[in-house]
Amino acid sequence: MENIEQNPLLGTDWIPLAQVLKFLNENLFGGYRASIHCYGDRFIRRNGKGGPTIKVDWLSDGSVVVFASANDKVNPPLNELQFKKLEFLGFTAPRSTAGGYALNPDEIVEESNSWFVKIYENAPSIAEVVEMTLVCLVVAYGVQVEGMFYFGLHNGLHEKVHALDLLERYKAHDGNPSAAIFGLKGSHPEIELHEDSSRKRNNDK
Repeated sequence: MENIEQNPLLGTDWIPLAQVLKFLNENLFGGYRASIHCYGDRFIRRNGKGGPTIKVDWLSDGSVVVFASANDKVNPPLNELQFKKLEFLGFTAPRSTAGGYALNPDEIVEESNSWFVKIYENAPSIAEVVEMTLVCLVVAYGVQVEGMFYFGLHNGLHEKVHALDLLERYKAHDGNPSAAIFGLKGSHPEIELHEDSSRKRNNDK
């Protein structure tokens, strides 16, 4: 994780999350995809929208396709500067019927993907993909290391992430029925933890 530590946009605080993403990209429990969805105070969950999601598809031909949320999925919506930041990071932005950025998701031209899309024709290293994922979340979406994170629906995935003992796991409730949301250890002392994480938090005091 030296690349994460030395990246001025990231640093050592991001290493536990980077290690989880490395594990997910190495193992691809969904068959070909690793993903992360982010929660945080700046993201408002409303009408099926909320924080950003990044999905990484490792294809059989050796190419890698990365999808990042656009304004049909993010609230608050991204502005033009954020679209430009994602383009600078190598993503193709959703386009509108008028030819510009599709800031209004209802105006996406039919030929355009509703996600931001980045394609690696030749397979990058997992370290490169993990670093790009985190930089994208920080630079374009304003995700903070104190946020909370969800890694997908695949059966048993939360237990595998939990077993790494890199993040703390939050207790199940109506909005988190499978106890599938995680955060950096100590980042949310006000939130009740999943039983195993809670026992470890108490032991560490």
